[in-house]
Amino acid sequence: MTHTIKELEHWGRELEISVERQEIQGKLNEAYLEAQPHIELKGFRKGKAPLNLIKKLYGKSIEKDKLSDIAQEQFNIVFKEQKLSFLGEPILTNISNLDDGYQFKFFFEVMPDFEMKDYRALTIDEPIHNVSEEEVQFEIDEICNNFGEMEVTDQILNDSVFVNITIKKIDEESGLPDLGKVHETSDIYLHSPQLAPELKREFMNLKTGDSFNFRTASQDPNAPKELVNIQVNEIKKII
Repeated sequence: MTHTIKELEHWGRELEISVERQEIQGKLNEAYLEAQPHIELKGFRKGKAPLNLIKKLYGKSIEKDKLSDIAQEQFNIVFKEQKLSFLGEPILTNISNLDDGYQFKFFFEVMPDFEMKDYRALTIDEPIHNVSEEEVQFEIDEICNNFGEMEVTDQILNDSVFVNITIKKIDEESGLPDLGKVHETSDIYLHSPQLAPELKREFMNLKTGDSFNFRTASQDPNAPKELVNIQVNEIKKII
């Protein structure tokens, strides 16, 4: 096995490793033996196909997979011998057939050289944040809302509830539900920060079975300007 290391732009390096086929022939033969039990060919019981026939039909595929493993093994050998240091993971970029063997190419980056300047005279402003009682309570409430148990209730008294709703598009002229549109059923969490404040306010103090009309464009300027009726089907409060 021989190898060369080329310096590329910046801190990139290319490692070329060449091996003779006889060096790794034993490992390639092992690959065929490992594949044999899993191959089923017409006229042979599963796992009993002759190795020469397996090589003829599947040799390139089996060798390709095995050569990737061998390339990594060879890289590790060079890495230990040369005591290479690199950043991230080395990348196998190419496997080439040579007259009497194979060549593997790897790309990797090394730690850049730099000179340590005098840092002892530097001053650093450390940001200090005094945590308030309100922030502590907010985090506690978030934990409770995310992991609390749910219980069915009949009225929305705060935003710590999940609401099952039915959305019906309203015909602007008649003011009645558009019978040509499919009604949508959805679950919403009133405590969600993604929910528009004006929509959240509409839900406050509603009871199961109540409904209200809402224009979707007021929640999202990019949404279609549709008038919809939202009906409250079920309310589950978080305990």
